[in-house]
Amino acid sequence: MTFLDDQYHHAIASVATWLADENTGARELSEHELSVFEGYAAGWMFPFTTEHTSHLQLLVDREFPYSMPRVFIGGTDEALSWPHVESGGRLCLAGDGAAIATDNPVAVIRHVLNEAHSLIEDNAAGLNTEDYLDDFKAYWRRSLEPNAPQLRFHLTHKDSRLVSAWHGKAYCLVAENSHAVHSWMENLTSKTDTRTTYKAAVISLDSLPLPSHYPCSCRDLRNLVRDHSRDGLNVLDQLLSDEPSVAAVLLLGKASIGADVHFGAIIRKPAREQHGHRQGAFPYAKGFRSGKVPATVLAQHYKLERSSTVNVDAWKSRIGTSTSTSLEHKKVTIIGCGSLGSSVAQLLAKSGLGRLHLIDSENLGWENIARHELGAGSVNRNKAFSLAQQIKAHMPQIRECSQAGRRWLEDYTLDNDLFSDSDLVISTTGDWNSDSALSDLCQAGKVACPVLFGWMEAYACASHAMAVHEHRGCFRCGFDDVGKQVIPATLWSSDPTPDGCGGGTSVYGAIELSQAAAMVAQLAIEVLVAESCPPVWRTWLAPKQQVYSNGGLWNPEWTKRFGHPESGAYLTANFLPRKTGCTCSAD
Repeated sequence: MTFLDDQYHHAIASVATWLADENTGARELSEHELSVFEGYAAGWMFPFTTEHTSHLQLLVDREFPYSMPRVFIGGTDEALSWPHVESGGRLCLAGDGAAIATDNPVAVIRHVLNEAHSLIEDNAAGLNTEDYLDDFKAYWRRSLEPNAPQLRFHLTHKDSRLVSAWHGKAYCLVAENSHAVHSWMENLTSKTDTRTTYKAAVISLDSLPLPSHYPCSCRDLRNLVRDHSRDGLNVLDQLLSDEPSVAAVLLLGKASIGADVHFGAIIRKPAREQHGHRQGAFPYAKGFRSGKVPATVLAQHYKLERSSTVNVDAWKSRIGTSTSTSLEHKKVTIIGCGSLGSSVAQLLAKSGLGRLHLIDSENLGWENIARHELGAGSVNRNKAFSLAQQIKAHMPQIRECSQAGRRWLEDYTLDNDLFSDSDLVISTTGDWNSDSALSDLCQAGKVACPVLFGWMEAYACASHAMAVHEHRGCFRCGFDDVGKQVIPATLWSSDPTPDGCGGGTSVYGAIELSQAAAMVAQLAIEVLVAESCPPVWRTWLAPKQQVYSNGGLWNPEWTKRFGHPESGAYLTANFLPRKTGCTCSAD
């Protein structure tokens, strides 16, 4: 047996001994009884006779004592519909997701049984009714049919209103309008979207219904909206009055604990009456002129299916809405979509940036894939094009992710307004000719927004991010006439990046790159939301071992001016250099 097997058997033996000593009346479940519960290895039945229950079954899996025991109740239909009672009678206990005393299985079993008893007693006394509303999503989900439709929604606010929806086989997408639907689907699929959209309704609820009032028909839905929404009934009636063949209704509210709640339904037009081989009128149309059927009558005839709901913008809840909301209307242009630029682009998109424009004239090569955001599937394809396509597919909520497969200087020659609608321009080319041109353009006041330069020294042993804006800081001041950094952080006995026909190549891996990408992206966000204002220069100094193992040293000139890095592995904020004779006239 393995170590975990030994732990399991020891825990089971300890629990069995304790149950016998305590005279609980429990008996071990047979293999046949266990087979009813999928995934469990052992269990016990406890007598628990009340008005609503007959027994409890406590089950453990093969990971016990490193997993939480589960409790099932046997009882009446009323007991099985209580709060915190899941499918099959399993109790959802307060500590189900909690850390447990893995070295004391008896204490865990005692605690779980006490929790089960307390929950049953509170339910029987009617003390947990409010919990239906606190955990509304779980109870709504339990009410759905196995193949219930799914509503995915991508919305900007929660007010009651008519919106648009596309109905597919796997799900229905609800968004503000047809353009928003098509944009999201085009980003996801990388194909031009021509899907037909239909009207849908978003209803804001003032309070949530209990399970006994979950809608089973369109009439129930209308009554729910009438009773629980101040302004939703007019919206639903307007939707019904159009006599749609199919329509999505998304209901939004708040649980008593303040959490956002969403649930929904699909309503469908009933079939026409049949008169032999001839189709007749719709059953609701008798006595009414076309288009004049009251919503109250339509609601009595339309069919309803309860649906699950998914907020495709739920990613915001994991990163915080303050930053993502500030970024969703910002645009960043990134020049250079190599290893550093592609990583920065992905980080900004995942942080909630609304608009990206990517520029790179090169194709991805096999030598790039170990440290690039793109992989083998994009080899021999333009980096900017492939990266834009990937970002849109991974984050279809992005408002815009455009690309240009040319050098930015070519584009600027054709269009001097290339950067006019950008809130920030980032250059990660590591190419002096390109970066010096952008620096001069910035100094000349031809770029209205801040410009951020990101570059790495040999082996990514030091990485830099410098934000400048017009005359507030000068990138060129930090380099000599041919692009050698005046005071690098590291020093090398020989050039670690010898020039080839296509220019220099630096050796570093994805881990070393990640520090540089995070630093550049973080400074970009700070500039975009005005937490940092140019000029700003930050440097990531790699661990000393990384520098020395590659044959480098800390540069004495850097140490003299900015302090000794010692063991490295930290971020510094530096004052920007000023170079006598620079074209910026900073001297």
